[in-house]
Amino acid sequence: MSSVSTTSSLETRPTSRSFRTTLASRLCTYITEPFDIAAPVDAVLNFASPASPPDYLDLPIETLKVGSIGTMHALDLARAHRARFLTASTSEVYGDPHVHPQTEAYWGNVNPVGPRSVYDEAKRFGEALTMAYHRTHLQHVRPADACR
Repeated sequence: MSSVSTTSSLETRPTSRSFRTTLASRLCTYITEPFDIAAPVDAVLNFASPASPPDYLDLPIETLKVGSIGTMHALDLARAHRARFLTASTSEVYGDPHVHPQTEAYWGNVNPVGPRSVYDEAKRFGEALTMAYHRTHLQHVRPADACR
């Protein structure tokens, strides 16, 4: 298990799309490997995911890994420190909705094999995993969707 520094910096900050791809790759690298933080942890905020269509279309496997393995490692970190866990949700988990706005009762209209599915399904899996940790480990978790 590797240790993650609580501070980080990028030596150069390119302004092109390559910066977004590079940053997304670095996040995938870190969160998709088991990690721990030696300092006390009160809360874990899981906002890791390439969310821009050009990025997740260029990084389909990395996007799926962040949403699945990365979310699991972030949940494990929160569990190990008895910390609260907040994961960023998105209306994309509902696919191409037939209902606007989506209510909590709406389950969606998802294409699980289309090009955009890597992002949609990664987010759906992350939410399902988050709630499974909540039910199994009585962990304090919350998916948050700013779009609702």
